[in-house]
Amino acid sequence: MGVRVTGLDQVDELPDATVVVRFGYLIYDDFSFSILSEFAINGRYGLSVSYGVGVTAAALVKKRRLPHSVYRATSAGILRQAGREVVATDDKHALIMYSTEPTVEDWVQLDGILSKALQNPYANSRGRRRSR
Repeated sequence: MGVRVTGLDQVDELPDATVVVRFGYLIYDDFSFSILSEFAINGRYGLSVSYGVGVTAAALVKKRRLPHSVYRATSAGILRQAGREVVATDDKHALIMYSTEPTVEDWVQLDGILSKALQNPYANSRGRRRSR
């Protein structure tokens, strides 16, 4: 189910142990807005996340150095077990896929899958905004 598109015809499976990180608290309004924005731009319902193969969530957060004050993490395998597809869009970003417009139930499900909000020690390292 979780795939990584590496070329026009080549598709590789993201390993179950792939770390998936969503920066910010993931409040419902942000969850819904992000998925609807992806649909408006690219015609697919997906929530943008960062991912890394063979790294811990902390190592991925350090590597990305995004300014959000918190992050939440899980794995591609746990998302698959919950019925979600994880599709890599490049070597840093993936989408957690939804088949329709996001619902409160979708948000509640993902909120229960992701870790609690963890402090990002690299927040504001670029002098940008803090997460909600």
